[in-house]
Amino acid sequence: MIYDGLVNPELLRLAPAAAEVIYGGKHDRTRSVSQEEINALLLAKAREGKRVVRLKGGDPYVFGRGGEEAEVLADAGIRFEVVPGVSSFHAVPVYAGIPLTIASNNSMVTNRHRP
Repeated sequence: MIYDGLVNPELLRLAPAAAEVIYGGKHDRTRSVSQEEINALLLAKAREGKRVVRLKGGDPYVFGRGGEEAEVLADAGIRFEVVPGVSSFHAVPVYAGIPLTIASNNSMVTNRHRP
């Protein structure tokens, strides 16, 4: 399991005893992991034949870099599944493979109602 810095620590206790639990977050200044390192770690563990869980806090496809991580896995031909734990507003695009944000393309999501 590669977990994000925003993940509730109580969730980590639910991992099986044999699971390898690896910090993969950016919010702890003493052990920040770059996105490139996280992507490489995801690929390396998957290529070792391991079942990899990327546990993230919040919505993985809204400012969570989930889109970038999914793209890296897809480009490498590695099958993956995203299981969102958020409202249907965010969950439906995730299941469809559509990130609402990608850091290099946009910085906000808005709902502007036009009559």
